[in-house]
Amino acid sequence: MILYTVDRHQTLETGMIIEKTTPQNIGDFSFLDILGFSFAEGVTKHGSRFLFDDISQTQNWKQNCFLELIFEIVRKECFPEKHSRFESIFCLDTVEQSYQFLKIFCNNQYRPIYKIETNTFLKLDMKLIAYKHNLAETFKNAHDYWLEKSSSEPIWEYLVKCPAEVGSKVN
Repeated sequence: MILYTVDRHQTLETGMIIEKTTPQNIGDFSFLDILGFSFAEGVTKHGSRFLFDDISQTQNWKQNCFLELIFEIVRKECFPEKHSRFESIFCLDTVEQSYQFLKIFCNNQYRPIYKIETNTFLKLDMKLIAYKHNLAETFKNAHDYWLEKSSSEPIWEYLVKCPAEVGSKVN
């Protein structure tokens, strides 16, 4: 299937293989194994940002880290056969949706959009990744997300398992 990824951090190039990596110089994080969050094959840049980067940047960043943790706990406990958001890249199924994503999540700033061809993905509703009125509802959203349910107005994202090859730039 041909999908499209928005290069929010402007690090991709045509022909590049997006690999999972084990971050270097991060200290001893063996406690992740004890907690059952073993990423023996590594994580993507998305996973590395949330697991190892400084989260004291902004309150919004802290909230996003908390949400990612909830969704990872639910995945690990209820859907261990599904690949983690920390091991994936995120795609959309049309160029038009990629431009919508730029408007909503990148303040309409230019970011390159690349094709990704894959058969290893999950189709999930990113609108479910949101805080609700309480933790119980947030956990329910996470459960529904991994069940591949949709909200009333879904925004579909495709979690592509890495490695994945970056195709041609479309914009």
